[in-house]
Amino acid sequence: MAEIASAPQTRLQRRRLSRDELRAGDAFTVMLVPHNREAVFRVRLNYRLAKFLVIISIFLFVLGLGGIALLVLQAKSRNEILTEADIWQTRLRLAEYRRDRILATLHTFDEKGREMFQTIWGEEFGSVRRGKADFMAEEFSRRLAPAREALRFFSIREDALQNMPSGMPMASAFVTSMYGTRISPFGFVSQFHSGIDFANSIGTPILATADGRVVTAVSEGGGYGKHVRLLHKHGLVTLYAHMSALNVEKDQWVKRGDVVGYLGQTGSATGPHLHYEIRLRNPDPFNAFEITLNPWPFIKEQL
Repeated sequence: MAEIASAPQTRLQRRRLSRDELRAGDAFTVMLVPHNREAVFRVRLNYRLAKFLVIISIFLFVLGLGGIALLVLQAKSRNEILTEADIWQTRLRLAEYRRDRILATLHTFDEKGREMFQTIWGEEFGSVRRGKADFMAEEFSRRLAPAREALRFFSIREDALQNMPSGMPMASAFVTSMYGTRISPFGFVSQFHSGIDFANSIGTPILATADGRVVTAVSEGGGYGKHVRLLHKHGLVTLYAHMSALNVEKDQWVKRGDVVGYLGQTGSATGPHLHYEIRLRNPDPFNAFEITLNPWPFIKEQL
């Protein structure tokens, strides 16, 4: 009977022992042993509590790092904003300086203008009455009219000079015959020569002496042989004759210095040369005619 009674008691003791072991495994003890004392300090900590404390510590550490990084970024952004503000302040000061200089200049011009007005009219600008001011304006415009007319004349003349033929029709050449009366090389009789002849080697480029439109481009024909005629502004015409080959076509627009052809000996020519003419065309289509001009004054413009 004693053996039967002792068996359940042994199982109960084993069950209690296992529970105590499980509870003891959920905790750990931290011991502090001082060197100069005999007493030992023991601290018993629960695993779950320790894990919680570690997680909280890591979270606080990460949060602290994030806060530090945020402070660094804010400081950097603040420095950039301050730098940009300094730049704009510098620009603003420069603009104010320029504004002050412009105002000072305008003030100076205003004073000079008043002095000139008083010098011309003998009175201050503010003291002039309306009727007298109108009279002065009309008088000033009347006196200025000749200057305006002269300016208009010079503008027209400048436009004509810019568009008239000028300079040599080749980069270099020898003048063999001038404009005017001469002895004909064919019959040894007196004849009128309507242009200037330039001698050079066959194939030398011939240049347009002004901007214009090609009105004639003849490959074969007559005493001029292969020749080109250009119509320029203000009714001026240039003619390039005795060429060996053409480099333009009819109705083509050319610029000053463009190659219109090449020197040759076509047509009525005793040797390789360029016959160069300048003519003035009558703009009336019902009475069309051209008169020849001496090319030499035009050529001398750039010699």
